[in-house]
Amino acid sequence: MIMDEKFKLILSKTEQLFKSYGIRSLSMDDISRNLGISKKTLYQYVNSKDELVEKVFQNEQDEMNMFMEENITPDMNAIDVLLKASTKVSANLKNYNPIVIFDLQKYYPELYNRHLQNHVSMLQDKIFFNIEQGKNEGLYRSEVNAKLVAHLYITNLIEIHRSEIVMTNNFSFKDIFQIMFENHIRAISSRKGVEYFEQEVQSLYNFENQ
Repeated sequence: MIMDEKFKLILSKTEQLFKSYGIRSLSMDDISRNLGISKKTLYQYVNSKDELVEKVFQNEQDEMNMFMEENITPDMNAIDVLLKASTKVSANLKNYNPIVIFDLQKYYPELYNRHLQNHVSMLQDKIFFNIEQGKNEGLYRSEVNAKLVAHLYITNLIEIHRSEIVMTNNFSFKDIFQIMFENHIRAISSRKGVEYFEQEVQSLYNFENQ
């Protein structure tokens, strides 16, 4: 089912509001006012705030899936794939407010757990196949246990979303993810893979700072 373009815009803008102010603190009046639409228009698309929250996070996942489909090509090696994906994830996490995770866990636990489980299931398969691809390409070490490493990577990813870690230590989700991502690649890469990774990361860094 193709989503109404206006509704997609509403969801994207609402997502930005959640990232800035959290979920709990925003009423439907606040959301409609910030979006420059009437509450009546908002209720043409959803029946409640709970449904709006669910649609926002489903749309976020759909956009990530679409990004991967459009930007990951068969000619890309395993490290290229991870770099492309991490660039998108880092952009999504920029200025992400940890209160969003806190609100989801406390006030929308069923939605949070369902969203997390779907995300974990999808990512674990992708990480597993990425490791197998990298091993075949000689970029990752041949002895790496793909199933175990994929499981550990996902476990760490879940851990960094525990809001108390970010809120207590004043770390950003983006900074934590980037360190975890780099450690992951360096831990599984062969010498050839590490050299390629460092070369591509430097090129990416130079491009972003032009």
